Amino acid sequence: MNDDPHEAAQRAAAVVQQALTVNDSAGLDQAIDLLRQSIQAVPENHPNQPMYRSNLAVGLQIRFSRTGNLGDLDEAIKVGREAVDMTSADHPDRALYLSNLSGQLQRRFGRSGELADLNEAITVAEQAVAATPEHHPGRAGRLSNLSGGLLLRFRRTGKLADLDEAIKLGRQAVAAAPGDHPDRPMYLSNLGNELRTRFRRTGELADLNEAIDVGRLAVATSPQTHPERPGYLLNLSSGLRTRFERTGELADLNEAIDVGRLAVAAISEDHPDRPMYLSHLGATLRNQFERSGGRTDLNEAIAAARAAVAATQLTTPIGRGTWPSWAVGCGAGSSGSVTWMTLTPRSQRWMRRSKGPRRITPLGRCTWRTSATPCAADPSGLASAPTWMRRSRSDGRRWLPPHPKILTARRTCLTSATH
Repeated sequence: MNDDPHEAAQRAAAVVQQALTVNDSAGLDQAIDLLRQSIQAVPENHPNQPMYRSNLAVGLQIRFSRTGNLGDLDEAIKVGREAVDMTSADHPDRALYLSNLSGQLQRRFGRSGELADLNEAITVAEQAVAATPEHHPGRAGRLSNLSGGLLLRFRRTGKLADLDEAIKLGRQAVAAAPGDHPDRPMYLSNLGNELRTRFRRTGELADLNEAIDVGRLAVATSPQTHPERPGYLLNLSSGLRTRFERTGELADLNEAIDVGRLAVAAISEDHPDRPMYLSHLGATLRNQFERSGGRTDLNEAIAAARAAVAATQLTTPIGRGTWPSWAVGCGAGSSGSVTWMTLTPRSQRWMRRSKGPRRITPLGRCTWRTSATPCAADPSGLASAPTWMRRSRSDGRRWLPPHPKILTARRTCLTSATH
């Protein structure tokens, strides 16, 4: 490495920061390489080592979110932990490193379903918030990170206190972010997810109405080319579809379809979550067909579902299995229809032995040859209760987390230093 390590790391950090808002794969790869070189080029006890490691973790997390390469996420968590461990308790950047690590652990929980990752994520997020002064510019992001972790734990355990606390913190995050803050749309969309989740649990229409209001604001205030904008659109579409199913208001369904189409158009062709967007659009168009009987809606719904299946493989780029045959109808819940679900490797092996779903019932629920219970999930990744499967021979239960897409995006931040 011929460049000064610090200057190279600063250039790399600038590229990674830009990658938070612009999809530049080549630049991100180069930045990650430069940060790795900077870590190797300075002594282990150099004061910038924690910063380099935390910034590298951020770059790896961003690349994981766009490629689905789990190795990047595992490395991000490893170097993120190192950044925290190398930083003194009173260091001004320690809270930032903790919050970044929490986001990375939450991502991995969304993929693996390992509760230990999620519990650690919540613990370090709580430490990050506790170490951040009331009016610190980073407080909103750290509150939102903690809120997202509690939401995930509610989905896993069904403990309503976690969800209520997530909404409380989500509101605090929105309130702490100025109106022109670049991350405010994300905080709004995260809050909308949490409110919509509580509606599915309690049936309180006020929560759903507020979720749609903040979802619209998230979309309205996000730049057209922002990498997270497709997720904001998908969240809003899901909320509108849910309200249609509750009230029968056709205007909500029409808007849900329009917004769902925008979400599909905005997500890149090679994005690992594109099948989910297509599945959601197909399910929403199916609602329209069931309401109007229009053949065009049904044809478009089938085309979207087929496109989702075609983009999905048993061994996906993100390293977990998906049963493509579910893309048209498996699942039940408050919304009455589900597009797909991912399985842990152990569950994949069991499903292969049982030869997969035996039939799709008229209610769209799956029955397996070994008498597994019906699955329940939601195309937006928000389940109303933990999903589990019973294996009839041993009567044992294994938790199957909802689809790993975490639409409550984890904002990670970088640090810089001067000579």
